[in-house]
Amino acid sequence: MIESLSEYLVSEEVLNSRLRQLTDNSLTLNSIALKEDTEGSLLGHPLDVYLIRRMAIEWKEVKDLLRTKDQRLSDVQMRQIGGHSNHTNALNVTFDSQLVSSSHEIITNKELKDTAFGVISLVNTYDLDIKSLANGFIRSKTSSGVEVTSHENQSKVALNAFDCYLIGKQTFHNKKYLNAKQWLTEAVDRLDDMTSDEIIAEIFNYLSFCEQKIGKPSEAQKYKRLSAAIKPDIETNELISEMKVFNDTNTTY
Repeated sequence: MIESLSEYLVSEEVLNSRLRQLTDNSLTLNSIALKEDTEGSLLGHPLDVYLIRRMAIEWKEVKDLLRTKDQRLSDVQMRQIGGHSNHTNALNVTFDSQLVSSSHEIITNKELKDTAFGVISLVNTYDLDIKSLANGFIRSKTSSGVEVTSHENQSKVALNAFDCYLIGKQTFHNKKYLNAKQWLTEAVDRLDDMTSDEIIAEIFNYLSFCEQKIGKPSEAQKYKRLSAAIKPDIETNELISEMKVFNDTNTTY
């Protein structure tokens, strides 16, 4: 009974932390949307469009996690009266699977990927500074090379590690390897406790791909070792197939 309750409390701390993060994100983005709607400039910033789309996907995760909380509490109550002893472990696996599944859903969501592609197109077209853009500012260069920052049109929310990873991954597949490296480096700088090991390992994997394409094999190996140290089994069939890009002789960047 005590062991069961301890397992429940530990898992609840993780779950509540994730719920708190998702709720805070949603509240922030919702307040931005409402404020900008009253000002007649709703979704005027490319990052806001991307982040609102991400919020819609994450809200589904909130509902799924709340259902999981109810299941966990019922399980502890059942074990008090002699219920099945392995049920809590099964729910722990289910919860972990939900977090991974949620990340996968965001990565593969077509509308979100299309919105991310819009951000990538702006960077390519107007030579925007990636670090500034990730922080919500639009900074570009004039024809004379002078850097200009737009304070009139800026996002109120900075991108997190997962956002930078997703945009960096798409940028890589667009064969803009230097830009992809910058996005992925931003992802590394923004890592936090809520970034899963799978995503961290993939960030380093894609940095390895970028360095290989740019012509820095030693740097590529460094990132590959970092990825393997975090998640030795990360090389799924998908990642193995993506390694074939190394055989592509087109090194446009």
